[in-house]
Amino acid sequence: MARVLVTGATGFVGRALCPALVEAGYEVVAANRGTTILPGIENVRVGPIDGATEWNGVLDRVDTIIHLAGRVHVMRDPEHNPLDAFRRINVQGTQRLAEAATRAGVRRLVFLSSIKVNGEYTTDHPFTETDLPAPIDAYGISKWEAEQDLNARARAGELETTVLRSPLIYGPGVKGNLYRLLQLCDRGLALPLGGIVNKRSLISLNNLVSALRLCVEAPRAAGKTYLVSDGEDISTSDLIQHICEALGQRARLLPAPQSIFRLAATLGGQAEMVDRLLNSLMIDHGLIERELGWQPREPFEAGINQMADWYRRQREGQVERRLHFVPSPVPAAEQDDVSVVMVTYNTGDAIRASIDSVLCQRNLRELIIVDNGNDAVIFRYLQMMSKDPRITLISGHGNVGFSRGCNIGAQLARGKYLLLLNPDCVLEPDTFPLIIDSLSGRAEPWMATVRVVNSDGSEQRGCRRTLASPQQWLVEAFRLYLLAPRYFGEKRVNLRDLPCPESITPVPAISGAFMFMRRDMFFELDGLDPAYFLHFEDLDFCMRLTKSNGRIFFFPQKKCLHIKGTSDVSPLAIELYKARGLWLYFRRFYSANISLPVLGFVWGVLASGLIAKGLGGLVRHHYQHAAPGRVSVET
Repeated sequence: MARVLVTGATGFVGRALCPALVEAGYEVVAANRGTTILPGIENVRVGPIDGATEWNGVLDRVDTIIHLAGRVHVMRDPEHNPLDAFRRINVQGTQRLAEAATRAGVRRLVFLSSIKVNGEYTTDHPFTETDLPAPIDAYGISKWEAEQDLNARARAGELETTVLRSPLIYGPGVKGNLYRLLQLCDRGLALPLGGIVNKRSLISLNNLVSALRLCVEAPRAAGKTYLVSDGEDISTSDLIQHICEALGQRARLLPAPQSIFRLAATLGGQAEMVDRLLNSLMIDHGLIERELGWQPREPFEAGINQMADWYRRQREGQVERRLHFVPSPVPAAEQDDVSVVMVTYNTGDAIRASIDSVLCQRNLRELIIVDNGNDAVIFRYLQMMSKDPRITLISGHGNVGFSRGCNIGAQLARGKYLLLLNPDCVLEPDTFPLIIDSLSGRAEPWMATVRVVNSDGSEQRGCRRTLASPQQWLVEAFRLYLLAPRYFGEKRVNLRDLPCPESITPVPAISGAFMFMRRDMFFELDGLDPAYFLHFEDLDFCMRLTKSNGRIFFFPQKKCLHIKGTSDVSPLAIELYKARGLWLYFRRFYSANISLPVLGFVWGVLASGLIAKGLGGLVRHHYQHAAPGRVSVET
């Protein structure tokens, strides 16, 4: 039985490929970055895949590698130098794997590349394998450089290599822009995409899996590069029509002149996305059909229907929304160790004080920093700090949001306890021992926070709060507790105006700035919900903890200074994320008792206030940065 190692096994393609390989009789090993696993398959943890990944022992008895892992293309890359970030993972990571494969005697490496190596669009003729590569963006360039290294090894006789260049992949589990298109179609929104007559090649997940399976064994695939597609070129308008039909919605496509559409997109910073919607990109997959006999067996309609069925189940909560977490065992001698996970995005210098305060804590086992994107100065500082054996730096994945970033870090955590800490929070000494000594003996699920304070020492809003029903949000938004304190005083969201207790006290909910808990409990609750990109993931987690008969405790004895406003992020973008998260929270936990029209009206009122606040912040931000001679300092 051939032994196949799959990198990126828990990703979109890997989660479909690994079971298919097992069904075909292969012995499959899933190489995972963290503790996320695929059930029923041998899983090995290798950590981040880059130029420093340690493969010793992982490749023992492996006959073939299917290399899916990589830094994927993102529309708005937060990296200061995206090409360097792509090269660290897609080029250096592939080189490191190929070198280890050669030493271990692996026969073949199958590499999933991208049609972006050929270019961004076609005119009269489809792309073929004989076309000169013409990658334009950093992602395509990194894939082409990785291909060149593999081809050189194949020519030198070191390793058999096979490269598959794929277009946009669709199917169950899809992410990114195609998932957002599913959401738009499901909501029945009118889209100004009618009349687009372009032609784009796609490939269904099942068709891609069948091509990858064939490349594992086919002798003629050694040293070859193949382009793959469904063989059915389709316009963007037709794609939307098919998705709407599969979702049971009526397609609402409004005709719009492409010139105006491109101008509006350019002004809005979405030119690249519009190019993908309007331009053609056709693929001729004839070579793999002639040489290996591969044909796409799943029709386009069947693949779209499967994707739509998965989306409906996911939307209705009938399948897992999050990855399957399995905590690694904790040695008995390290039972009180704390793993701190810190997700950072353009945080600024405040992260320096935060890191220093964490490293001074007793009971600290490790600090895991998840870099969602920082400027070059802060990123070099994080790289320098990661030389400390207690610090692990995870980078190169782009801005995946706060929830997903916390989950990524938690998968690598090894301590018994887990602290999710904002990168602009400064801790007092001996914070961890106080919480551990007070709560370690409790059997039920629990979470804890300390007194999160502003720079002036006042307790911060949200430090302790209620679970925030729609009615309570209206009371909070319109300050009704000031008009009728006796009636509305107990219907507030934030509890900071109540007298601060002198000792540990149960509270309904806390802020995501400081969330301390047992690590196994975090996994039992499936981590933070990645559907929340930023804001309200903390209330969602508190709600799920409460529904699991858990308790949340407030420790006023210790303070945590939260230096807010340090991230270089648009104030309007922040409020838009809040509005989106608020709707998700309302719909998930209150739609059973409140009708959607009423819920939507309440949300609309609150969202309008958030957007107005964001616009005001945007104006202030502009004048603060535009006024000559002014310096704004956050302390």
